[in-house]
Amino acid sequence: MMRALLVRGRWPFAAFVLTLAYLACFWGPVLRAPDAYMFNTDGDGLKNYFTVAWHVKHDSSLFQFEGMNHPFGEHIDYADAQPLLANTLRVISVVFPEVADHTVGVVNLVVVLGFAVAGLFLFLCLVELGCTRWSALVLAIGLAVLSPQTMRSAMSHYSLATPWVLPAAVWLYLRLRRSEQQLPWALGLAALLFVLYRHHGYLAVIVTGWLGLRWCLGLLRRIDRSWRWALLGALLLPFAMHRLIGVWTDHHRDRTEHPTGFAEYTANWDGVLRPDNLVRSPLSHALLGDLRDLVMEGLCYVGLGNMLLLLTGLSLPLLGLHLWRFPKAPGPAPPRAWQEAGWLFLCSLPLAMFAFGMPFEPDHADWLWNLPLVRQFRAPGRFIWPAWTGLSLFLAAWMAALAQGNTGRTRSFAAAPLFAAAALFLYEGIYFQRSFSERAVRHPNVFRAKNLTPEML
Repeated sequence: MMRALLVRGRWPFAAFVLTLAYLACFWGPVLRAPDAYMFNTDGDGLKNYFTVAWHVKHDSSLFQFEGMNHPFGEHIDYADAQPLLANTLRVISVVFPEVADHTVGVVNLVVVLGFAVAGLFLFLCLVELGCTRWSALVLAIGLAVLSPQTMRSAMSHYSLATPWVLPAAVWLYLRLRRSEQQLPWALGLAALLFVLYRHHGYLAVIVTGWLGLRWCLGLLRRIDRSWRWALLGALLLPFAMHRLIGVWTDHHRDRTEHPTGFAEYTANWDGVLRPDNLVRSPLSHALLGDLRDLVMEGLCYVGLGNMLLLLTGLSLPLLGLHLWRFPKAPGPAPPRAWQEAGWLFLCSLPLAMFAFGMPFEPDHADWLWNLPLVRQFRAPGRFIWPAWTGLSLFLAAWMAALAQGNTGRTRSFAAAPLFAAAALFLYEGIYFQRSFSERAVRHPNVFRAKNLTPEML
């Protein structure tokens, strides 16, 4: 059994190492000297380094941030100070005080290594959904480096540059569904959500909304209900703990009840079907043209690989490859695993509609004014991320099912698009990662006195 566990563990580890090796081709300077650079020093870029550094070095409370809004301060959750990371560094700095002088490097490493962790969890999800290990490996690396959350490193939102979060949540959910011992996986999912609430609330709400919709869909089906209460508990427990922490520690009043930005920060079809002009590849430019309607919060390019898989999946059944031809022998995933990926994608669509501003924009903005919780999410374009993840996993699982349901040359013909899509992901990822990594090393760490210009003094 131990040998089997080691063999199985090598593949996820290989996904992490190979993704990191791919990233190292572009992010080498940051990996070698993470404390030497700031990914962005304008506006939120500098502020989001400052909040972590200040909290580690100067704040006197775990939950209060005193570096803004003098003399009242602010609750750490509202300062985007990555509370869990910042407080962990505060504790470590009690024993090792020099850690407080290297928070910029820690933030940078967490971002870049998080890209590689995404490859690991994407691999686990793809295998769970029926892909072969080799196809899952190359697809996981390609999807990790093309994830829309990777661009958050250049957009100043370092706490949102976490493309590993959604795949990790999906994998824990899939294991919860499949396992006879559901409690450990439910506790793992609850722990992940609690970490996300203490990292950045948007991430936790996005995951909870997505899997919460899957729970609601499960109510409509009578078969296999045993997993539903475990999932519900995993979603509600961390939310309740987060709310209790807020009630006990947040004593600030008079925040605005109506934050602005909802209409300006939605997603649009141009940002889904075309990459940002700064990161596009020559092939995507030739096939898709220029991005005309740029909304930074709504950028969520699906990639040429997903387009290929979608077109191929729609055309192969016409050539005689049928989804209902599954192998009889037991495999790594239960029969019809692709259907679960389809349900997850379906459940992501209401969140995608919200990301597009529906049903509030453009005709019912007054509805938003009267919704006390929903109106707080002033950047709804971020809610399209589950649709990107769900679509990518569904298309890969769908094509894997088509391949495994056939034999001989037909099976090879059906499997070829998976590797072609992975090649396209890796190809476009070159332009994504090269652009982001080049911008990441333009600015030195201005928290070091030697890097300050005369204008800054």
